[in-house]
Amino acid sequence: MARRLTSVALAGALLLAGCGGSHKVTAGQQAAKNALQGYLTALAHRDYAGACVRLTHRAKVKVARRSRAPTLNLDRAGCPEQLAALVGRVPGQQRGMVLEVLMSATVQSVRINGRKAIATVRATFRGRAQAQPIELQYLGGAWLVNASPNPANPGA
Repeated sequence: MARRLTSVALAGALLLAGCGGSHKVTAGQQAAKNALQGYLTALAHRDYAGACVRLTHRAKVKVARRSRAPTLNLDRAGCPEQLAALVGRVPGQQRGMVLEVLMSATVQSVRINGRKAIATVRATFRGRAQAQPIELQYLGGAWLVNASPNPANPGA
């Protein structure tokens, strides 16, 4: 159960900061890490507008569909409402655990390949750590999270 909740939270966030070892971090890697950190922090603090500005269009479409919204309203007002609805579908006690995991999430590494990046995020729940890759995309001069949170179903 603890491992599933950690997976749920990581998938729900899909998500951030601190490269380990002696590996030198490039400016691009740091920018991608900062973008993901901002997304995770916003999501953990229920700042859904702040989280939505860090999502690609593709990720916003997934949020809208998973939130079961009647329309795909992807503008500034629609995405935060749909993200809140999606998080709201997680049962109360599990929602608190998801937020706890999000608060512990840190980006361990970022690999950039052109305009895409894969960040490895590590989070802890009840003393158990788990890592998960998160995809980012470089669009319009900024790194954006190219995966959407789905706390209700981490496999989707």
